[in-house]
Amino acid sequence: ESLYQVGINHVQFIPFKKQKTYYEGVEIAVSPGEVHLCPPYVKHVIDIGVRLFDMATIFELIKSFGFNQSNHSIIWDRYLRNIIVLQKKLIEAEGQMKELHLHVKSVVNVVEDGILAVDFNKRITLFNKRLESLFQLSSSDVVDHEIQNVIFDEGLVEFITLSDEKSQYFNINGYEMVIYKSMIHESNTTVATFKSVNQAVEIEGKAQSELRKNGFSAKYNYQDIIGEHPALLKTIGISRKMAVTEYPILIQGETGTGKELFAQAIHNYSTRKNGPFLAVNCSAMTDTLLESELFGYEEASFTGAQKGGKKGLFESADKGTIFLDEIGDISPRLQTQLLRVLQEKEIRRVGGTRVIPINVRIIAATHNNLIHKMKEGVFREDLYYRLHVLSLTIPPLRYRRTDIPLLIHHFISKSKTWTHIHPEAMKLLIEYEWLGNI
Repeated sequence: ESLYQVGINHVQFIPFKKQKTYYEGVEIAVSPGEVHLCPPYVKHVIDIGVRLFDMATIFELIKSFGFNQSNHSIIWDRYLRNIIVLQKKLIEAEGQMKELHLHVKSVVNVVEDGILAVDFNKRITLFNKRLESLFQLSSSDVVDHEIQNVIFDEGLVEFITLSDEKSQYFNINGYEMVIYKSMIHESNTTVATFKSVNQAVEIEGKAQSELRKNGFSAKYNYQDIIGEHPALLKTIGISRKMAVTEYPILIQGETGTGKELFAQAIHNYSTRKNGPFLAVNCSAMTDTLLESELFGYEEASFTGAQKGGKKGLFESADKGTIFLDEIGDISPRLQTQLLRVLQEKEIRRVGGTRVIPINVRIIAATHNNLIHKMKEGVFREDLYYRLHVLSLTIPPLRYRRTDIPLLIHHFISKSKTWTHIHPEAMKLLIEYEWLGNI
C-alpha cells in the first residue's frame, strides 16, 4: 500500500498467505529473508534480506532530514504510541495462539490413534504422543523436519507423500497398523491416522454387530425348512456341505420354493455366520439404482446423491454373505461389473476411482433358465460359470406333496389360531398344483 502511494504502481503486489496454496500467474516472489516460505512453483525469488526498522532508524531519518526539535517530539510520540498499541495486540494474539495451540495439542495427544501431518514441502507439522511411542521419537526432533529424514521406512514415506491409496497395512516396529490418509486441500496438507489392526478389527466387529442389529442378518436356519420328503432332505444335506465351503452358490428353483430361506440357512451354517447377511432383489430395481445399491457411490456422483457418499451392499456385507435374488434379470453392464467382483474381489463406487477390496460370499438365485438366457445372448457365459461353482436346485411343492400337511399345520400353528382341516379339504389341498409353491 505504501509503495502504491508513493507512485510505484507499475508492479502488482500480492500479499502472501500461508493457507493459500496457489496464486495464478505469479512468477516472482520478493521475500525479506524468508525464501523457505515461497511456494515451490514460483520461478524467481528475490531475497531482499532482513531490514531492521527500529528506534535507531527513526533517529537516522530525523537527523538526515534535519527536522527541528518539535518535529522530533511529534514523530517520537507517534512512534511510541503505535509501538505500544501494536505490542498490546501482539501480546493478546500470542496469548490466544498459545491457548489454541495447547488446546489442539491436548486434543491430538488424547486420541488413541497416531496422527501425523505433512505439508506440501514434505515437512512434518504434527506428530502426536501416540506416534512418539510407536516410533520412539520425540516430536521436537521430528516437527519441521522432512519426513524422509526422520522416518526411514521407504514404503511408509511413499504411501504418505505419493500414493493415491487411502489406506494401507504396515508393520511398524513389530506393531501391525492400518494407516488411513486424507488431504486438507486449503493448506495442501496430508494427514495420516495410524490405527492398530486390533483396534480396526474391534471397530469392524462393532460395525458388523450394528448391521445385524439393523436387520442385516439371516433369521432362518435349517430347522425352519419344513418338510420330510426325501427330495427336500437330500437338498438340505447337499446345501449343508456347500455351506462349509467359501465358493459362490447358484440356487435355482421356481418362485416360492424358498430360495432365500435356503440362502439364510446356508449363511447361518457357514463360518461367516457372525458376519452380516444382506439380500437384494435384482429384478425390483432399475439398472442405475441397483448399481448404486450394490457398489455405493461417492459424494456428488449424481443428482440426489447424499453428502459424503454412501457405502454399497458389497462393502456392508464384508466378511459376510450377499444374496442376489433374481440374478437372471440384471443388465449386461451390471453382469460385467459383477464378474469383476467375483474375479478380483474388489469394487469401485459409482463416481469413484478408489479400488475397495471386499471379502464377501455371493449366493445368487434365479427362477429363470440361465442356460437358455446364455444361448439367447442375454446372460454372460463367463459370469454363469463363476456363479455356478456350486449349484443347488430346490424342488417345487408338487414334487413333495407329502409335505403339504406339515406345512399347513405349521402355518396354522404360526398364526396362533386353532383350525380343523377336514380330510376332504386336506385331500384337495394336497392334489392342488400350487404354481406359487409355498
